[in-house]
Amino acid sequence: MADEQEAPVVAHQLKKETRRYCGANQQFHFDSKADFKDKCHLTTQCRAWVEATATEFAPFDYLTPTNKIVLAVHIGRRHAFTYSFTKSELSEPPDRE
Repeated sequence: MADEQEAPVVAHQLKKETRRYCGANQQFHFDSKADFKDKCHLTTQCRAWVEATATEFAPFDYLTPTNKIVLAVHIGRRHAFTYSFTKSELSEPPDRE
């Protein structure tokens, strides 16, 4: 239940931390969940989302199409809620959305 209530805040933080990394590293490349969370220096809650067994991750880099979903986090009871993130949502500054 707590995951569901905190989800919007964690999702915002995840995007913020990833955008910061991608902004500083224009030719970013993420091979795996571990690579992604380590390079972006994710906070504890964001790390837990990425590390979760139900989380789906697709390797991506600066050349990946912007509309491709690269991260899908399933939370809540029986993973009823899904937060999906495109490459664009995770890598581009908010003013480009």
